[in-house]
Amino acid sequence: MRVRVVAILAAYNEEKILGRVIRWLAEQGVETYLIDNESTDGTRAVAEGLRGQGLIGMETLARHGDFRLSEQLGVKERLHHELGADWYIHHDADEIRQAPEGFGTLREGLAAVDAAGYNAVDFHEFAFLPTSKADDFEHEGFIEAMQHYCYMGRTTGAKYRINAWKNFGQAIDLASTAGHQVQFEGRKVFPTKFILRHYLALSYAHVLRKYCHRRFSEAEVSRGWFGTRATLRDEEVDFPSEHEMKRLAPGAGWDLSDPWTDEPLFRKAKPPARRGR
Repeated sequence: MRVRVVAILAAYNEEKILGRVIRWLAEQGVETYLIDNESTDGTRAVAEGLRGQGLIGMETLARHGDFRLSEQLGVKERLHHELGADWYIHHDADEIRQAPEGFGTLREGLAAVDAAGYNAVDFHEFAFLPTSKADDFEHEGFIEAMQHYCYMGRTTGAKYRINAWKNFGQAIDLASTAGHQVQFEGRKVFPTKFILRHYLALSYAHVLRKYCHRRFSEAEVSRGWFGTRATLRDEEVDFPSEHEMKRLAPGAGWDLSDPWTDEPLFRKAKPPARRGR
């Protein structure tokens, strides 16, 4: 069974790694549609160079001076109806996704899920991070170079990563769970989780740009979105040490033991103040 899979990917100033992510998806049999959030670096140029080589289209979403996740998710909900794919993946520029062992490429894995009668896929999340401020993985070889990860063993509610779904003409909702779970009537989640490699940060400078110096939507922060990602300050950046993390070894598989419930990069940051205080 052959299915057409499209990753709807939003990005802002990710010129150093975006090409590698789009090519990875193409190697996995997945096309990419890019939502560029008014990048000011070479992100759009990188994407344009990949038209017809994985990238099928691109549009610009106005930034308005801050990061507004709800607007990105609204665009993805619209594109679900417009792009005509059999399956979609809600994707970010700092992610690498793959099928579990025995399922072949990502597209082949989703085709097997479809043939088995399921219409949504959950993902195990493995967070990759530098282990010191001196580490710098902001280059196209980041997938091979980064070896240390922690398993994000989230288990409840909106902490799931149900980010891939079948298109059968239904209405979908991404925004109500901040994109963590696609919602639609008749959702049937495949029992085996796929793999999400989440590259939270590639260097200390990347952390500063991506979190410390980024303006997050005040309305979304007040809803509880982003947590300490929205309050992290330069002096609070805390990379986990190698002994705290697991090492990805060839042929060893993924280690699901000792799961983390919060991302270690943000553990020194203070939580956002609650509305009304």
